[in-house]
Amino acid sequence: MIHEDITISGSFLTSGSLKLPILASTGSATSTTGSVFYDSSDNTVKVYTGASPNGWVALGEQSGTVYNPSASFTEISLTGSQAAGTNVASMSISDTDNQTPYSASLSGTNASSFAIEWSNADSSSGFIEAEGTLASGTYNYTVTVFDSDLNSSSVARTTVIATPAPYTAEYLVVAGGGGAYAWGGGGAGGLRTSYGSTSGGGCSAESDITINPGTVYTATVGAGGAANGYVGADSSLAGSGLTTITSIGGGGGGHTTSGPRTPNGGSGGGYSNNWTDGTRSGGTGTSCQGYSGGGGTAIYGQDGGGGGGGASGAGTDRGSGTAGNGGNGLIVSITGTSITYAGGGAGANASGPTFGTSGTGYDQPGGGGPVISDGAGGRDSTAGQDGVVILRVPTVDYTGITTGSPTVTTDGSHTVIKFTSTGTYTG
Repeated sequence: MIHEDITISGSFLTSGSLKLPILASTGSATSTTGSVFYDSSDNTVKVYTGASPNGWVALGEQSGTVYNPSASFTEISLTGSQAAGTNVASMSISDTDNQTPYSASLSGTNASSFAIEWSNADSSSGFIEAEGTLASGTYNYTVTVFDSDLNSSSVARTTVIATPAPYTAEYLVVAGGGGAYAWGGGGAGGLRTSYGSTSGGGCSAESDITINPGTVYTATVGAGGAANGYVGADSSLAGSGLTTITSIGGGGGGHTTSGPRTPNGGSGGGYSNNWTDGTRSGGTGTSCQGYSGGGGTAIYGQDGGGGGGGASGAGTDRGSGTAGNGGNGLIVSITGTSITYAGGGAGANASGPTFGTSGTGYDQPGGGGPVISDGAGGRDSTAGQDGVVILRVPTVDYTGITTGSPTVTTDGSHTVIKFTSTGTYTG
């Protein structure tokens, strides 16, 4: 039997039945205008008209009114990086002839960044949500909604996730304290702060810093100087767009020409002498970070040393039969509690032994160390203490993104991030 395509113009009459091709869906039907087939998937005779969405229309509907569903959206204001599952807009679908359930699809440039989450059984309301983590930026995509007859309409959409505004933060940066050496006390690490009214070395508090969202800020915490007069390590706070804030390590304590002495630093180390050395001066501190250490004048038969300088006071010289005192540290309440930071270490006399007084704050990070003598000329010096870096940011802006395991606390409307070892905070 020969099968041929037959083209008929005008109308024609038939008797009996007219058999149409039977197919399971429109996908395998011939897409030629006027083509007719029986769709066994929904028991409908369909004709190809080329109309949206797939060109096929149930027989008889092509001449009737077609009602397309419509969608409306309500934006949700968002700022900063958003986690997967975050709703970016609510969506409502309506249709004149209420052909539910509805459905929807996403297409366009950034469609893969989003998904649709329905709120009810007939899919008349739902949300556009983030498919994965979304950074701040502008996203373009199209939402197409369908009714149960696959009539549809499309809406081009733009979702904007705003970039967070910069914010200010207060800081405290204290360097490692200098190590003591018989018989001079170690100098405190340099101290710089924007909190309160006073910074180290008697200067006014520095300006707060600006935190730019997404920027990584590195807190480097300096170690205390080793025993026998080694200088402490610097501490710093650095990040893109920020002039690095560096506090200088405390100067080491020393004795005449002995030991690896580096007397100058954030605060100066105390210096000692014996009866042959005349007058010795302590190490100098760094401007707006700390004070000088104490020295002394030779006293026959009485070796002894001056105290290390502190953040708010100088170390004192050794006197006749007395050791020098360490300079006091500075009280800073950046954590919400009044704490004294960066006190100088005490000097000592070899004979006795007698010790000066450590500066207040010696037990806080950044302090130097007092000399420990066995009273018979032996010298057992101590290491300086490690530094600390503290950031104080508005809690509403705090991101929680840190490394290095800082201690995080709150004080009123602020979050305090305290680094006792090197780490980072991302704004």
